[in-house]
Amino acid sequence: MVFSSYSFILLFLPVCVAGFYLMKTIGGSGAARHLWELWLLALSVVFYALFGWKNLLVLGISLAFNLCFLLLMNRKKAAVKPLLVTGVLGNIALLSFFKYGGGVFFPIGISFYTFAQIDLLADMARGEVRDFSVLDYLTYSTYFPKILQGPITRYSEVTEAFHAVPDKRFDAEEFYRACVLFILALAKKVLIADPVGAAVDYAYSAPLALSRPDVFIAVLLYPVQLYMDFSSCCEMGMAASQMMGIPLPVNFDSPYQTTSIPEYWRRWHMTLTRFFTDNIYIPLGGSRKGTARTYFNVMIIFLVSGLWHGTGWTFFIWGLLHGVFSVIVRAFRTARKRRGFVPGQESRAVHRLLIAGNYLVISALFILFRSASLQDAGTMVHQIICGDAQFTAGFVKNFGWKELIYALKFTPWAYSPYRFDLCMWFVVVCSMLLIFVCPGAVRIARKVRIAPFPTILLGILLAWSICSLGGVKSYIYFQF
Repeated sequence: MVFSSYSFILLFLPVCVAGFYLMKTIGGSGAARHLWELWLLALSVVFYALFGWKNLLVLGISLAFNLCFLLLMNRKKAAVKPLLVTGVLGNIALLSFFKYGGGVFFPIGISFYTFAQIDLLADMARGEVRDFSVLDYLTYSTYFPKILQGPITRYSEVTEAFHAVPDKRFDAEEFYRACVLFILALAKKVLIADPVGAAVDYAYSAPLALSRPDVFIAVLLYPVQLYMDFSSCCEMGMAASQMMGIPLPVNFDSPYQTTSIPEYWRRWHMTLTRFFTDNIYIPLGGSRKGTARTYFNVMIIFLVSGLWHGTGWTFFIWGLLHGVFSVIVRAFRTARKRRGFVPGQESRAVHRLLIAGNYLVISALFILFRSASLQDAGTMVHQIICGDAQFTAGFVKNFGWKELIYALKFTPWAYSPYRFDLCMWFVVVCSMLLIFVCPGAVRIARKVRIAPFPTILLGILLAWSICSLGGVKSYIYFQF
């Protein structure tokens, strides 16, 4: 049961939220004050169990293993550093077994909840965890809004929100904004990511059959598909949690509206970047040990990021190139600062050119990320250089979305041989406007106020999205 499913939207989420407020009311401030937390724990376990008993078993093993180490570290009865090292290595071993060991299956969300466990062990070792309890830990670790694809949260930022629940009153405005975010995120997945993904998947499944413009459009749209898909899952979880008054950290902040690779990574999968910064970059010395060491540390971060996504050469080289571009940008900016240049002083036209150029670099690097092998990536590059100059019918027909074809019936192009081409360019232009001009769903939701007009529009968007759920695909990052 994923967030973008009938069962979650029409059954699980309403029952969960209603039960949460009911348990909170019943519990009050007496001995039963933790009823709401037990409710969340039970519902989260049920939610994850629906993905299969094997997934639940692996999660249970991970939680039991980490809980033993956390309890020992919390009681200070043994040396903390050996416990930390052993605990981290144990988590890495578990993740590596399923991710790189050719196991019979890949547990849903294991990369995300394993990193959360490692982060908690590190925080415990640093003495940054207070009021640790088994109930908080189990609820935090299984919490359904974040277990599938993150965000990779810190223990303290979630449990502090848990502790504030009993004294927090229902806020209608906050609940409304959470509903707005949920609807916008659902639409991103159902109405944009999956339809765009049809053309992208077609292209990468048969690169030799593509022409030069086919490849260009597919390469241009894959970042759109990935962003809309990944951010949708995170934001729907964030919205579900916000409906119960429990905030989760933002994971995406319009990452393609950036002018460089380092800035892109500060706004893409932000909690993963934070995890790597806190647990790898800073312990290695960060930027405190000279320029060469800083650049080395940056490269390590991106190589680890590449390996986190997969063991193939495509992911390794993708991470390597992101590291190289990050180092080049850092070196270039350092040299310009020495000459008195202040970043951000470029003209608006130059700023927009930098954004466009950065997007093209990101899109080109994603060829490696999306391709099944180096050979396929090479074929994509070959076709974009040496392929035919005309769009192929097989590729263009992937843009024949039923909504667009129906809309064309009211225009002179209803039966035009170029109607699929018109649909394609409409999708491309709208996609570029969404990622370059429009603010992110979180920013929109934060500014919305309860009013009839936006409520009507959101109701229409929700109905449209629910009617389109039949063709929804699995989330891309489930494989990572």
